[in-house]
Amino acid sequence: MDFKNFQDQQISHAVRFGVDLDFYCKFSIKKVAQKFSAAVGGEVIIVPDDDGFIPEQGKFYIKEGFNYGSERYSFISAPLPYTHARALFIRVLLTIKEYCYTNETCVANINLTYDTNLIKELDIRKLNPLKFILEFNEDMVWRFFPDQKNSIYVKSIKTIIPQNKFFRSENLKIESFNYILPNQPFFGVIFNDIKDGFIQMRYIGGKDYEYKVVEALDVIGIFNSFVSRCLFDPSYNAKNKKELKSIIKNADKILEGYASYESFVETFPDIKLTVDMGDDVQHIKTFFPKFRDQLFDLLASSDLNKGEVNYDAAMSHIQIRHVKLHIYEVKDWEFIDSDLIIESGRECSFFGCKIESSSLTSCNIYRFSSVKNSRLKDTYINRTCEVTNTYIYGDLSTIDGTVKGGLIKGGRVGNHSHISKETELIDYSKIYTK
Repeated sequence: MDFKNFQDQQISHAVRFGVDLDFYCKFSIKKVAQKFSAAVGGEVIIVPDDDGFIPEQGKFYIKEGFNYGSERYSFISAPLPYTHARALFIRVLLTIKEYCYTNETCVANINLTYDTNLIKELDIRKLNPLKFILEFNEDMVWRFFPDQKNSIYVKSIKTIIPQNKFFRSENLKIESFNYILPNQPFFGVIFNDIKDGFIQMRYIGGKDYEYKVVEALDVIGIFNSFVSRCLFDPSYNAKNKKELKSIIKNADKILEGYASYESFVETFPDIKLTVDMGDDVQHIKTFFPKFRDQLFDLLASSDLNKGEVNYDAAMSHIQIRHVKLHIYEVKDWEFIDSDLIIESGRECSFFGCKIESSSLTSCNIYRFSSVKNSRLKDTYINRTCEVTNTYIYGDLSTIDGTVKGGLIKGGRVGNHSHISKETELIDYSKIYTK
């Protein structure tokens, strides 16, 4: 079926979208929930921050968001018919404007789907993510929310890395399986739920986004237009191929650094490599193939361009120090004396670090490190460390440091800990630590 034969109005009848809108509130959230309830004409249920939360059809929610501070919340609805969803979106933004506030960390998440009973071709499950990435014009949405373009909370989907690390842009082959595509929750578009018939867009947001109602609705319209276009015409065109070559060419720098120790030093002169804290060149050359994959992964998912990286040969472990980084995803690294924002960190250790607006799982916080406005699951907090306005949870979390504000849900609180009166504690146990 030809996309051109369908009028926008016909497609609009098939569109369904739900919202997940971030905001802050200084007032009683129970009282403010009543204001939202009056605005949307239905009960608004307050629910805790839960990774597995799924909204039910016909119900509205305010979810607590402790990972960005105790005053952080989000308004959530399941997908609704387009006209209804637009009206709801407007009323919710007006309520946020009147009773709440937003800052640069806030994002309006739009979950888009279609009623395939009305137009069978509009089946999100058949969407090709690579085709969409190459077709979508991000500059159109950045125009309405320019501050989001450089936001650390919304990464461009024009981030494609070849599966083969020796691949170069001149060897272009336009097939999805040849590339690592964006698949984390901090990109402008989330493709993880395509298999279930949904796609999520996150370009709307930033400080005072609730004042930009018309602009937000325009962005939703643009996004819908590109999704439906890719579903009607899934084939790659000459423009797509040109776009892919341009994106891969930007990744060539990282790929060049992967080839050998010499090429890495030439490509990244401000990143100092050592092995067992030594800088013997021959020794580093010997071990470089053993840790370059991990180094490549960090380069591809962060803004790393300066610092010190050491490989511990005995432990097969990588340590990095003296860096100021925004990292999208990292696993099994040690960080020393660094300033960090980590979107998703697992099984890492931190020594003398300042961590903010991060989400860490199964990590260790050591030696006078500080954590603010974050989310810690199953994580150890040493007695020398301080954690502020953070959501600490998981049965394996062990807290021996100072906690100011935030929430502790589950886990173990040691006898060396200092928990502020402002900190909420739920279902925890006390333990003795040496």
